[in-house]
Amino acid sequence: MSVETTLRIEIAVPPGQVAHVGSIPLAITFRNGGTPVRILRQFEPLPVFFSFDMVDADGTPLLLPGGGKIDLRRNEMEYVTLARGETYMLAVYIHHLMPSPLKADAYTLSVTYHNQYGEDCFRGSLHSNTITVTIGGNQR
Repeated sequence: MSVETTLRIEIAVPPGQVAHVGSIPLAITFRNGGTPVRILRQFEPLPVFFSFDMVDADGTPLLLPGGGKIDLRRNEMEYVTLARGETYMLAVYIHHLMPSPLKADAYTLSVTYHNQYGEDCFRGSLHSNTITVTIGGNQR
């Protein structure tokens, strides 16, 4: 099995957290199901490494920023090596990527991870599961 088929990403709203128009928390988990794999531990800026596909309740896709390039120096790169069965999770907030104004509603959301940087690490794209996120109004 190749790295591309054994390394996966999964998304979820972190347990105990609630999404609202001013804060949309998301847990992105890398899960290795095969031979050890090294991933670049660089995820910012989010739109360079992740593209977010979000669709509102009536089926209209939201236009979210995605893509781009950054300049990484070799000595600035850090990596994480995942053995079989290991995971690496990062918590992100994506409300700043949303079009304005975002209405309180239910949305479907998936994420694609893109990496073209680093040495001896995973390069390519991984597509996540799709979840439903219910976003409430402004939290006071």
